[in-house]
Amino acid sequence: MPTPWRIILGLLAVLACSPASAAESDVCIIAHLDVPIDELSRGSILDFYTGDIRQWSDGSPVVLFDQEDNDTVRDRFFSFLGKSSSRMRTLWMKRMLAGEGEPPATYGGDSAMVAAVASTPSAIGFAQRSAVTDDVKVLLVIPEREP
Repeated sequence: MPTPWRIILGLLAVLACSPASAAESDVCIIAHLDVPIDELSRGSILDFYTGDIRQWSDGSPVVLFDQEDNDTVRDRFFSFLGKSSSRMRTLWMKRMLAGEGEPPATYGGDSAMVAAVASTPSAIGFAQRSAVTDDVKVLLVIPEREP
């Protein structure tokens, strides 16, 4: 039978690890360092990803990036925006057929997304927090468990 001190120490260890684990699972909306803003609202992100906003405040074109299908981070991102990935794909296809732009380029995984955003001026994308580096700026964090 474990002593009470061992139980208490075990519980403290679990509690100490939980917040870090949750934070690492957060999804970050990231942008190239030259993007002229430092934060975005959910509505603004949706406007960018639906093509309703196509330029940054300085007039530079917004370059959107997406993750590949069947990606947990992608599903959490679009769920946060209140859209399914299939609905977004349909919307992008309609815009493309109407000559209003191309769907976002897709990247396979968080590290590839961070590298693409970091190396593309005016780019915006999303990745799991654990993959985010100082080479990009974080505009918004989607917590693992929304309040």
